[in-house]
Amino acid sequence: MKKWYKHKYFKRTILVSIILFFIWFIFFSIPKEPFNVPYSKVMYSQDGYLLNAKVAKDQQWRFPMGASLSPKFEKCILTFEDKGFYHHIGISPTGVGRAIVQNIRHHKIVSGGSTITMQTVRLMKQNPARTWHEKILEMILAMRIELRYSKKEILTMYAMHAPFGNNVVGIEAASWRYFGKKTTDLSWAENALLAVLPNAPGLLYPGKNHDRLLQKRNRLLAQLLKEKIIDANTYNLSIAESIPDKPLPLPDLAWHYFASTGSDKNINYSSIQFRIQEQCLRIVKNYAAKNQDNQIQSIAVIVSDIHSGKILAYIGNTPKQWNPQTNFVDCADAARSSGSVLKPLLYYEAMKEGLISPGSKLFDIPVSYNHFAPQNYARSYEGLVSAENALAKSLNIPMVGLLNEYGLQKFHIDLKHLGFRHLNRNSSNYGLSLILGSGEITLKELNLVYNNWARHLLLKDDINYNKACIYEAMEAMTQVNRPDENGNWKAFINTQKIAWKTGTSFGNRDAWSVGISSDYVVTVWVGNADGSGRPNLTGIGYAAPVLFDIYNTLPKSYKWFPKPVTGYENIAVCKASGFKAGDYCTDAQTISLPKTCIQMPVCPFHHLLTVNQEETYRVNASVYDWRKIKQKSYFILPPVVVNYYKAWNPDFKMPPPWHPDIKEAAQHLKIIFPDKSTLLCFGENTAMTVNFKAMAEAKNTILYWHVDNNYIGSTTNIHELQYNLPIGKHILSIIDENGNEQQTTFNIAKTQ
Repeated sequence: MKKWYKHKYFKRTILVSIILFFIWFIFFSIPKEPFNVPYSKVMYSQDGYLLNAKVAKDQQWRFPMGASLSPKFEKCILTFEDKGFYHHIGISPTGVGRAIVQNIRHHKIVSGGSTITMQTVRLMKQNPARTWHEKILEMILAMRIELRYSKKEILTMYAMHAPFGNNVVGIEAASWRYFGKKTTDLSWAENALLAVLPNAPGLLYPGKNHDRLLQKRNRLLAQLLKEKIIDANTYNLSIAESIPDKPLPLPDLAWHYFASTGSDKNINYSSIQFRIQEQCLRIVKNYAAKNQDNQIQSIAVIVSDIHSGKILAYIGNTPKQWNPQTNFVDCADAARSSGSVLKPLLYYEAMKEGLISPGSKLFDIPVSYNHFAPQNYARSYEGLVSAENALAKSLNIPMVGLLNEYGLQKFHIDLKHLGFRHLNRNSSNYGLSLILGSGEITLKELNLVYNNWARHLLLKDDINYNKACIYEAMEAMTQVNRPDENGNWKAFINTQKIAWKTGTSFGNRDAWSVGISSDYVVTVWVGNADGSGRPNLTGIGYAAPVLFDIYNTLPKSYKWFPKPVTGYENIAVCKASGFKAGDYCTDAQTISLPKTCIQMPVCPFHHLLTVNQEETYRVNASVYDWRKIKQKSYFILPPVVVNYYKAWNPDFKMPPPWHPDIKEAAQHLKIIFPDKSTLLCFGENTAMTVNFKAMAEAKNTILYWHVDNNYIGSTTNIHELQYNLPIGKHILSIIDENGNEQQTTFNIAKTQ
């Protein structure tokens, strides 16, 4: 009879077992993802600094490994834990032998003889009980890990999952939790401290057992000196370093940006620059403290790089210390009333359309558009103001008039194409007040639009934007001034060229500022997240100081955008009106303007008049010797414009009046409807639309219409205009470009 161990069935069983073992060993012993644990979500700046972190689902600060281990930590951990790491295959026979002797001597397991690879296996298996069976399994799996992964990968896995005390797991989390630094910035002393922590994290972590931890760190530093890994000077400096008393709070520098990314990744690299983000947050904190007196709680800031278009700083709200109720709201991505910050875009679009040049004069007088009567912030009127000054001074009336001429619907479409996605209502819902803030935008959209705008100046080929018109608009923005600002603002701006604009929403709910330098676009919003307004909350008073403090911390550049070499044309322009010079313009000048300005209207203000020799009267052959009649060009403005224009331009000369013997000088003007009768308003209405009609004998005559001393519009050739008026008495006036006027009164009454 054969012995049992020589039996063929036994041999086959052994062979099958060996085969099954190797199949398990090769294919199943280590899962595809060796660590089935949740990780913290973290976001780093583009230069590698931690901006924000969210604790893992198991409430551990376990960071995913971003970069490779620092050489210092590798030296420290291998010196302390596994000097032969790069020479064994996962197990160390000498280490195991030493552990067996120690365990037999103490009659219990006091040493495991584990290599870093074996410790990695224990971490992978989530620290099972220490038994001989588990130790053998660790050895087997350690060898399998060595076959699958490189030594660098194994060391990284260990460092990434090793416990560092409290609820801190992994070298990345420990570096930030205990020292507030990225791993590459740690000193030898700091790396040595972190290297000894995983050995007994339950007993030793900063804040407990201070002396034992210090001694353990210093013994490792002494070993590093002995093995000539560090020199004596480094050693002396290292042992002089203190150890942290307690874990530090993790950075919370860009929480709203972190949340806004919506990323499912555990590790996120942002375009944020750490230094710029940190400085912007410091400035926001300073102003948040100042704003408390006026109960203004929120500030949002975005800084972007013009060359790349990327966001370099993003602050969605003030920190909780100054804003405990609404600090969670991302005000940088909240739709708010735009105020006046869209005016430069209208200026650009109108110039691109050929309606204006920078010097084109616009009316700045009391005006009404179906009872929408815009007012300038200073409640004053200049009569006539250049387009670039209207933008620089943020005058509401000229910009509303320009929008009316350009087209509300067209501008609304332009804004949506530019990237303002919250302007999703019909243009008629916004009305002409769209340019003053009836529409809602976000700070993020504002920064993106102006960044794209400026960046296109740097692109070589671009058919979507008119570079010349962008350049002229930005030049006008560099002249921004306000009636209520002090001279120090202008002195500061001169140190670095910045195109900027502010805005204030109705009810002082939102204060805006946007700035463009040759490198950066900065946008600022100040207000309350709940939408409440505060007295004196204006863009110039609250948002602009933040803007310029931020520019003061950014790297300076005294260069400016290069003026486009194409897209310009020499155009003869009337110096007085800023429009194309006509036959009667006496002071024309040829200047370089965007080519689109060729389409501008001819100057509407210069007219040829017949006057007497002394130029004291306008005359005709019926009252004056025709041989002595002179023809002379005059700059003629409607009377309502003259009243305000002369106050700002005292040298302005009115054209001479008609000769007193000419009785019917204005007879060629006639108001056809309404006459002096009463108009009836039917039903429950308290207002009605009146169809005004007039007649002018001269062809192409421009008539300026006024109701109750408010300018409501102009007509050419076909002189008909509709306007909605309430019940009551009204005065209608029409004035031609020569100053001739007709007037009528009428009454709107409700039917009985």
